[in-house]
Amino acid sequence: MIEHVWTVACVRAIIDKTSNNVSIFEALERLTLTGGPGTEGIAPIAMDVISYWSRSNLAQPSRGNARLRLLAPGGSQIGDPALYEVNLEEFPRARNIIRFGGFPFRGSGIHAFVIELEHEGTWSTVARVPLEVVLQIAEAPTSTGPTV
Repeated sequence: MIEHVWTVACVRAIIDKTSNNVSIFEALERLTLTGGPGTEGIAPIAMDVISYWSRSNLAQPSRGNARLRLLAPGGSQIGDPALYEVNLEEFPRARNIIRFGGFPFRGSGIHAFVIELEHEGTWSTVARVPLEVVLQIAEAPTSTGPTV
């Protein structure tokens, strides 16, 4: 069977081809966004969500499906889930990286990356990674010159 070990949201995750070790840069726990009065949008930040999987029985190869869902603070899903395969047939461990070119947010509050694994047609949550979003409204620039 497939076992979820961990999931991390970060600015960048890189897997070294020689050692097969992963480097995780700037783990994300909170995003402070400054902008106009809008309460939703896409923050211009590239990020990765990396998950590490292992065989629960090292001698038994396994393969299955997983998905990543992004939830807004109220619990509604943002966009479509990212579906991917977890292949533990040849190797006992695997990592999957989901890359975001921008972060879709829905207001201030705790957003959550939910990792689910499919078993016999049923999806089960194996991890929930919170990401706090804080919206700050940009102040209008003040004039320092003479007024007319």
